[in-house]
Amino acid sequence: MPRPALHHLALIAAASAGLACASSTGGAGGAPGGGVSPSGTAVAPTSSNRSVINGEELSNTHETSLYNAIQRLRPDWLRTRGPSSIQAGAQGNMNADAVNVFQDMQKLGTVDVLRSMSLNQATSLRFYTAAEAQLRFGTGNPNGVIQILTAP
Repeated sequence: MPRPALHHLALIAAASAGLACASSTGGAGGAPGGGVSPSGTAVAPTSSNRSVINGEELSNTHETSLYNAIQRLRPDWLRTRGPSSIQAGAQGNMNADAVNVFQDMQKLGTVDVLRSMSLNQATSLRFYTAAEAQLRFGTGNPNGVIQILTAP
C-alpha cells in the first residue's frame, strides 16, 4: 500500500479510538457531569460540574434571587472581559457585552434579569462559554450565556 494511503488509514484509526475513548469516559456528552449516558438515558448533572448549578445547590444557598445564588456559588459566571470593540467602549455601551440569560431557549436579556427572579423559577442553571454559546444560541454572546432550565 502506498505511504499516503497508510497515513490516511492511521488517522482514521486514531480518530475512531479517540471517539470511543471520549464516549466511554464521559466526554462529548457522556455520563459524568450530566448529559446522556452511553445507554441514551439522561443523567443528572453533578455538583462537581462547574458549568452547572443543580436544584439542590440552589435551594441550599438560601438566597432570594438567582443572581445572588450565582454570585455565591459560581461568581466567575458573572465576570465579563469588557467591551468587545473599541467603539462599544468609547460609547460607554458596556451592557452590549454582558453575559446573556436564556430561559430554556428564549433570550431574557442580560444578568440583570436574574436579580428579579426567585430560586423556584429554575430547576437548574447552566453556563456556556462564548464558543459554546455561539454553537447553541448563535452569535452575540461574547461573554457567554447563563441558561435557566425550567424542566428536569
